[in-house]
Amino acid sequence: MRTVFCAVVVTLLVQLHGHAGSSSPFSIPPYLVNVTDSSAAVCWNLKKEKAGLLVYGASAAYTDTIPCAAASRTTAAIKGLKPNTRYYYNISLDDTLVFKERQEYFFTTFADDIRESCTFALLGDTRTGEESFGSDHAAVIESIRQYSHPSFLIHLGDLVDITEKGCWENYFSIESPLLRQCGLFPLRGNSDGTQEDFLSRFPRNGSSPWFSFSSGPVHCIMLDIQSRKPHSYYTGHIGPQSAQYSWLTNDLSSESRKKSAFTIVCFFTPLFLDDDEETEYCEKLLCPLFEQYNVDLVVNGSRHYFSRIMHSGISYMVSGGGGAVLELPKKEGREKAGFSHAAFHHLRVSMHYPVMTVDGIDNSGTVFFSQAFTANAEKIFPAGASSDAGFSPSLALFGSPGCDECRRVKEEIFPGLKQKYHGLSLRLDFYDVDKEANFSAYGDLESRLGNTKHQFPVLKIGNRLLSGTSLTFEAIDALIREQSAGNGKNAPKPHNGSPMVLFAAVFIALSAILLIVLLSQRRKMG
Repeated sequence: MRTVFCAVVVTLLVQLHGHAGSSSPFSIPPYLVNVTDSSAAVCWNLKKEKAGLLVYGASAAYTDTIPCAAASRTTAAIKGLKPNTRYYYNISLDDTLVFKERQEYFFTTFADDIRESCTFALLGDTRTGEESFGSDHAAVIESIRQYSHPSFLIHLGDLVDITEKGCWENYFSIESPLLRQCGLFPLRGNSDGTQEDFLSRFPRNGSSPWFSFSSGPVHCIMLDIQSRKPHSYYTGHIGPQSAQYSWLTNDLSSESRKKSAFTIVCFFTPLFLDDDEETEYCEKLLCPLFEQYNVDLVVNGSRHYFSRIMHSGISYMVSGGGGAVLELPKKEGREKAGFSHAAFHHLRVSMHYPVMTVDGIDNSGTVFFSQAFTANAEKIFPAGASSDAGFSPSLALFGSPGCDECRRVKEEIFPGLKQKYHGLSLRLDFYDVDKEANFSAYGDLESRLGNTKHQFPVLKIGNRLLSGTSLTFEAIDALIREQSAGNGKNAPKPHNGSPMVLFAAVFIALSAILLIVLLSQRRKMG
């Protein structure tokens, strides 16, 4: 009975989204890959080879086209796009647009500013469960659409069971309502077939199975590491002499990662959970590297549940509740999980600079786990404030919302400073230290500057902190002038445009001229 019911549910879900009917030209409907701040790619499979056009634009009126040759599997790459912009797309076959619901097919390019907010989702192990016919997988996808609304989706591996007939068609039928609107970044799991076949379905900007990308405040590193392989696989595939390890160290040192507020590393095989030498080898090799480069979060798939382990200040999560038969979290392993939960679920990652929040959400919308991360203080409050474009200091005020001193700084002192230094782009950012993330960020800041003798409220200007009786207009003004003096040619000039000051200056100048004239005439008379 359950088998029949699940089959009916999945069939209805597929038909509701318009891809299962015989009138559809697609064996696999359009899905998005390789989204960046300036590009994206749309992929699809046709039942019969046919040439066509991808049409796209910043509105559903469409302004640009990409010709597509006759093929059963097509990838259309779009370039030259604007950051953080929504684009609509459609496919034209036989001079007719396929999708009538023009507003339903779109993607949004990534932001190129770490202060831009974004939300994305992660899930793993969506391959068919016993007797479920994909209904558990479909329920997870529906919960992602309902509760997370991600701009992109990371899949941690085991998308399908390659031994099942029609597995890829089933996968894309279920995920199409999501993947037609957000880019997919998948990892290959043990059940996903060969590397060549996988990359042909998910083409990348390069031929490597490992890759990275950045979106606003986050840098994501996607490694290719299978689970339950012989020792020779790990030494050759991720060992110190391997191409992947060399690429990883270079990426961790890259400018794109350095300028990101957060770093997330994803790969299929989990760490710490099994007492076998292969997993232990990866731990000893990779964990010191993650610690050295201040990685914030490591997420793996492979096991069909959720767990979180803290190791040397780094959070290691397993998220494999995408639809495969659930497992009970294992108690054995080198480190005991601080939290574990067996449920169909996904992870929602919310970026609101300088805080990143990871929520575990089950299919009912219940948040069963949550962890907040705060960006490194050096990235929130950079030591330098100069630039070739000019000196534009940013002031950071730490305090409580109801604090009288905070109000005085914001409503009395700061407006006066903006008036005096009208040529600068002075900005005052307020951080509520009643919130744990902001309090933690301030602690990191004090530690970096080597000065902990302050009580709230505290104002940061450059590398200096002011608090208590020093929190005055005169003291802040002096620090702004000190900071500007250290910036040479870019130093700002205070605005002293008061009419009284101007009048006094003119009066003194005229008096000096008159005095010179009188002295000159007296000499002539003498």
